[in-house]
Amino acid sequence: MAALRSLVRQEAVKVVLYTRPGCPVFGMRRPIADEEAGCAAFVSHVLAEIQANARAGDRFFLPGLRLTRYRDSWDDGNPAQAETSVDRSAAIADAQQRLGSLADVGVHVILEAPKPLFKAPPFRCADWFNASNPICADGFSVPRNEIAQRRAEAMAALGSVAATGPAITIYDPLPHLCDEQICRAFVAGQPLFFDGDHLSARGNAVLYDSLSAALRN
Repeated sequence: MAALRSLVRQEAVKVVLYTRPGCPVFGMRRPIADEEAGCAAFVSHVLAEIQANARAGDRFFLPGLRLTRYRDSWDDGNPAQAETSVDRSAAIADAQQRLGSLADVGVHVILEAPKPLFKAPPFRCADWFNASNPICADGFSVPRNEIAQRRAEAMAALGSVAATGPAITIYDPLPHLCDEQICRAFVAGQPLFFDGDHLSARGNAVLYDSLSAALRN
């Protein structure tokens, strides 16, 4: 969000946000029609509005989690559970059709690849008085190859959708948030992440140049 606000200020572009919590345009779990009714109606409305009003050259940016968290930020016990009901092939085919229809009217669709995930939420651990909280014990760094393995299936799914045509591309924030070996939630004492998977204002600033380039190009 902070990066998009910077884009409006610095590039003088118009940004329109469509958001409904827990309701992704391409969540990779199932076709949109199989999501709960409110979500399916929302996504269908958004895509129809974009198709009706967008001009050739407009960008449609789709950020998203796309992975199972290590744990929820407020869950001090069990780790997050993977979803059991998944029809990824049908979800991919649905996204290819829906996003391909936007590309047909000249909209450039940009899919965000999964960002790093962390086992401890920085906002619950960053201060001296809560650093000893048990939820902080797993720390704030994860090997990059572990993240690569966790997101391999998601990357393959995104690649399948991007193969629909040249107007659908992937923006990968991971190389800008990790070094060659480690992904860290804190860099030089500053948090890149607010919780286990959402960027902080600093994290948004780190990504701004690469994201703005991806949206321009």
